[in-house]
Amino acid sequence: MTHLLGLDLGTSSIKALLVTEAGQIAGSGSAEYPIHHPGPDQAEQDPEDWWQATATAVGQALSAAGGEDVSIAAIGLSGQMHGTVLLDHQDQLLTPAIIWPDRRSQRQVQEITDLVGCQQLIEVTGSPLATGFQAATIRWVQQEQPDVWQQVRYILLPKDYLRWRLTGGLHTDPSDGAGTLLLDARTRDWSPPLLAALDIAPEQLPPVQPSVTVAGPISPPAAQALGLPAGIPIVIGAADTASSAAGAGISNRETLLLTVSTGGQMVLPATDVKVDGGGRIHTFCSAF
Repeated sequence: MTHLLGLDLGTSSIKALLVTEAGQIAGSGSAEYPIHHPGPDQAEQDPEDWWQATATAVGQALSAAGGEDVSIAAIGLSGQMHGTVLLDHQDQLLTPAIIWPDRRSQRQVQEITDLVGCQQLIEVTGSPLATGFQAATIRWVQQEQPDVWQQVRYILLPKDYLRWRLTGGLHTDPSDGAGTLLLDARTRDWSPPLLAALDIAPEQLPPVQPSVTVAGPISPPAAQALGLPAGIPIVIGAADTASSAAGAGISNRETLLLTVSTGGQMVLPATDVKVDGGGRIHTFCSAF
């Protein structure tokens, strides 16, 4: 019997779920990691903690499902939104990941909003900017850590860092990209005017592809670290909120998802991009 493995990189823990192709749960696992607060209003995590926790959670799921003989057809990902992971030209981490509860970028939020224009920013991205979103965090790094910014080769979201560790490839999807406030919600791709305004080179961001795209096979080193056979296809996946909506069958305007976790959301599907000019809600791309 073949299985599918899902990995959800949450704010406080990673969850691994093994299901049969019919959707029956065969095994699960989870492992926690801390949030660090090195200064006022700051929230960071060590991506290496994510990776070590992934190995633990996958091991638990495999054990619950019967051990190493479990056949896995594919692996999919979801993860916490908005966070920022910076890699240098040697593919090394430059800093801890700055995650969504971080509020250090309040001044940068106002600066970007004034620079781009509040209505223009909402019209392009579908949302107002907030602290912890990648656009504001990047601006903070540019201004407060210019020596770090000069070394940045790649800017990744949390789940996309995890997939990079799994495959060695760089990708993101529209649902997670939308939460950076650098993505055009209508084209479902990075916004050239916004990148230019914020001095971000397009090549510093991963290509945006549909959530169902196969990013590539798990690499032999990653497979060995997780106790899996090499070559399993890794699907790009989606942001955790978009994944929750898809998994709960929230697919039309007669359905609504309410989540209560480290963060809480209400999610209502739309058939096209409709933005709230007052900036009271976020219009993000879905996983579909």
